[in-house]
Amino acid sequence: MVEQKVSPNLHTFSILVDALCKEGMLPEAEGVLEFMIQRGEVPSLVTYTSLMDGYCLRGQMENARRVFDSMVNRDLEPDVICYGILIKGYCKNRRIDEAMHLFKEVPCKGLNYDVIIYSTMLQGLFENGRCAAARELFDEVFSKGMQPDVRMYTVMIHGLCQEGLFDEAKELLIRMEECGCVPDAVIYNVVVQGFLKGSQCHEAVLLMEKMAAKGFSPDAPVISMLREIVQTKGQDPTLLDIIQNLSTKGQVI
Repeated sequence: MVEQKVSPNLHTFSILVDALCKEGMLPEAEGVLEFMIQRGEVPSLVTYTSLMDGYCLRGQMENARRVFDSMVNRDLEPDVICYGILIKGYCKNRRIDEAMHLFKEVPCKGLNYDVIIYSTMLQGLFENGRCAAARELFDEVFSKGMQPDVRMYTVMIHGLCQEGLFDEAKELLIRMEECGCVPDAVIYNVVVQGFLKGSQCHEAVLLMEKMAAKGFSPDAPVISMLREIVQTKGQDPTLLDIIQNLSTKGQVI
């Protein structure tokens, strides 16, 4: 393109950096970034964000932070998306304290939290065994006058089920509906899976009946778990009824 004397613009460079990052070609992506700067182009937040995300996805957090700092040094102000990407990367790499430090930095930079960054931090806390901290953070959402969305409720309920807190998970599902946030098929399947894994078969059956009444169907992981349970508790009449209903709908167990 350059050889043909066609000058790429910022948008073209950003697309190229993003494509290289998605292919795992991070040194090449950095090379494009340096080429941009040498040509006098000012990389945008989008360009830097793509590179940070590429490093985070591969667990190279030092490089991701280096790109973040480089962006700041060039007088580009990170937005909440930039912070969210770094926070998610730290959480995935079990560097939860660094993630929390960044999370707390967000309002200090004049930025507002959104439900996405809260959900990211909540998931990271649960994945790193910080259930109590996740509960406190979730309560903070309400204290700031925000309303969780379906994804945030899904993260919370899944985390509670993973911790074996099934009653609390069920209560949160009810609270969700009372707050006007309508559960979808994903969140019902998350709860059902949690109950089945915790041998809470009766509660799982009640939820599946509620799912059916709302027109939702169990997903593949739930059906697989039901299949395993049938092999050990095949004479449970309620489970057999559920299985019979699924079979008539073409979902063979």
